[in-house]
Parts: sequence; C-alpha cells; structure tokens
Amino acid sequence: MYCTGGVRCERASAYLREKGPEFSRVFQLSGGIQRYLERFPDGGYFRGKNFLYDDRIAVGPEISEQVSPRPWCSSSSSPSPGVVGRCLMCRCSWDDYGARLRCRAPVS
Repeated sequence: MYCTGGVRCERASAYLREKGPEFSRVFQLSGGIQRYLERFPDGGYFRGKNFLYDDRIAVGPEISEQVSPRPWCSSSSSPSPGVVGRCLMCRCSWDDYGARLRCRAPVS
C-alpha cells in the first residue's frame, strides 16, 4: 500500500507499521500521488482514484477537470474491471464516495 502524502498519511502509515511485520510494505510517496501522476501520466502502478477536496470528488490518472458524472450508484451496475471498490449498500462497482452521494438500491 502506498500512502498519498500529507499529515493523515504520515500518521496512518506510522500506525500501520507499528501493528507488525505484516504491514512492513506500507510506503509513502515523496511528493504525494499528484507528483507521482505528473511523473507517470499513464498512471504507472497507481490504481483507483485520487480523492480531492473540491467538486471533482475523485479523479483517475488522467486528472480530469470534470465533476464526477454519477451522483449515486445504481444497483443494476455491472462490475467495472478497473474499479476496486464496491458500494456498501448494493455491492455495485463504486469508487466515488462522498457526503453527498447516496445508493439507489432499496434498503431491505
């Protein structure tokens, strides 16, 4: 696992390394994920999205200026091969979590 940089990353990676040798492969990226993606525009080994604190919410390696097109997930979504996350409610492929996002699946 690679931490993206910043204060939370510093604390989280130190915490994980304290937990034992099974967490010995937790690293921090010098300059953070943004610098890594600038150096490797195709994404390099990076998988997933870089979560941001603006209306873009999250961007992939292409660093799109677009706002995420999906305001919520859909229970009819088929799995997306590049997405490693899943909605906690409906289990569809999902990687755009945020406070304004909600699952559309009926709650049972």
